[in-house]
Amino acid sequence: MFHFLNRCLRALVWACWLGAGTALWFQREQARPLVDYFVIWRDANWSNPAPLPRMSGRVVRVLGESIVQFRADDGTTWNLGLQGCETNGLPAGVEGGRFVAETRRHLGMLMEGRPVEFALTLTNVTRTGLGYFYSEQTNSVLLRLVAEGRCGVKGTETRTLPVREQYRLRVAERRARAGGVGRWRVAAPGP
Repeated sequence: MFHFLNRCLRALVWACWLGAGTALWFQREQARPLVDYFVIWRDANWSNPAPLPRMSGRVVRVLGESIVQFRADDGTTWNLGLQGCETNGLPAGVEGGRFVAETRRHLGMLMEGRPVEFALTLTNVTRTGLGYFYSEQTNSVLLRLVAEGRCGVKGTETRTLPVREQYRLRVAERRARAGGVGRWRVAAPGP
């Protein structure tokens, strides 16, 4: 009798472990934010990156889907690229070309003539550089472009951003991919 009860108890414990494992497996998407934060903090060496130097000015014109001409408040003109914006990977042809032109127009409507701040990550003596644009002090232009599916995120290039911004970029890209928004709708193979 003792052996029978012992086996029943073992079977019950194994069934509980199996049920808990199955429940965790089906709820694994709920843990993704924790995994994202862990990866971001690990890549940032467990500390928040130092704030980036900023300059304010206006975007004069858009030169490409992630390149703009920027006039700083001191009057100097820069050609600046949006760092962390992955614009490769669209299919060649009419649909991909149309999407790139639409992205360029969208960026122009979003930034041209408006006051913005540029956070510098890399500059050159020829007044070219890479960095991140902010409009209205808190709205990252890169975050908007990623959420709308206009570009992807280059994770290695965004490590200079604060951890919270890196997390928002990851979430926005995942949602855009899952929803088939923008470039992921265009890049998806048709029927």
